[in-house]
Amino acid sequence: MSCKDASAIREAKLYVQGLHPENLLTKIVVATPPWEPSDDHAAAVLLSPKLSAYEGNIPKNVLFSILHQYCFDIPVGIEHNPANWAKVKKAIEFAFTQLRSKSPPALKLNAKDKNRAPNSQHKNIFALTQIMVENTQCEVNVLLCARVAVMRKNFIKDQCPGFWDTAMTSSRAFRHILKKDRSLYGVDNYQIDDTIDALQQDVDNIIEAATITTVTSDNDVEGGEDEKHSQNNNEYEWRARRERRTGLKSNWNCCALPLLCRFLILVVRL
Repeated sequence: MSCKDASAIREAKLYVQGLHPENLLTKIVVATPPWEPSDDHAAAVLLSPKLSAYEGNIPKNVLFSILHQYCFDIPVGIEHNPANWAKVKKAIEFAFTQLRSKSPPALKLNAKDKNRAPNSQHKNIFALTQIMVENTQCEVNVLLCARVAVMRKNFIKDQCPGFWDTAMTSSRAFRHILKKDRSLYGVDNYQIDDTIDALQQDVDNIIEAATITTVTSDNDVEGGEDEKHSQNNNEYEWRARRERRTGLKSNWNCCALPLLCRFLILVVRL
């Protein structure tokens, strides 16, 4: 750029030079591998002692709220892509289904015709909980072992699919059931960490937070006026964060357009 250039020409050259990093950024975004949703947060929600129901819309709506509020694992602008957003919804439903389907086979090792299986077939609560959290970021701790102990206690009584509902009726007796489970099943030769991992703690806090509104209707995941109002607020806050991230680019475009017009007028005059 020469100092002898007219001001309009210098501004036009600055604009062209400014487009170069933007083009490089576009290439980086295009080169990013296709996004695939993670089921880590689904596992943390389903295994949380704060969750009020294993099935239905409550766990799904909790996870929707987590994604809307904190954008976990969510790429920029995914809410504007119907195909990718549908993938998020499908992934949430599939993740919960898979996690629930993984539990009965593990619990079945300890039951035989609604009775306790032989001791040789038992898994202690630590080993059973390890199976539950396999391939997730959740870690074994006392509260989680207590929740799994509740599942096992109720599975012995009710091995039909409805045992998930039955298990929730005992949710306040976690530590007592855990103590009894350790004395009944397997060998009590292990130590259970009494601390909660960061991921689980974050999810527990989110579930407990007053800002999360859940819907108990089983007919429509996104039904109900209160939920729609909450989702609209979450959507507004989420988009506001996205807009702030891209604000610099928008401001540049607003400034660049007048400069380009001035340059074109100068060229026409010449």
